[in-house]
Amino acid sequence: MLKGKTAVVTGSSGFIGSALSHKLREEDAVVIGLDKTTGFDLSHRGELRQLMMQGVDYVFHLAVLPFNPCTEDMRLCIDTNITGTLNVVEAAAGTRVKKIIYSSASAVYGNIDTVRSVDAEACQRRDS
Repeated sequence: MLKGKTAVVTGSSGFIGSALSHKLREEDAVVIGLDKTTGFDLSHRGELRQLMMQGVDYVFHLAVLPFNPCTEDMRLCIDTNITGTLNVVEAAAGTRVKKIIYSSASAVYGNIDTVRSVDAEACQRRDS
């Protein structure tokens, strides 16, 4: 599906980002991994914009701080999770980027004591 396409993966050294980058490479996509561990910071808006203008087709935005660091440093959380996301969206605007795929962290679900499942058929019947 992404053969020959160029994809930026933010948060590329994280658990999901590294697995996604590996899978995209298996599908013969060109992967540009962006992560603080590789020396890239999403606050560098000019560099981000310049990169997007070089023919990026898709952006997988996975760079977020999880819940615990956010409770310890709210400003860092806002800079990373909110401002970083805005910088990615603004950098991609007006370029040939076809889609930005954003993945949230599991922390948005809070503490779940029991496993819940979704019955897709029941949801479809209800929405009909």
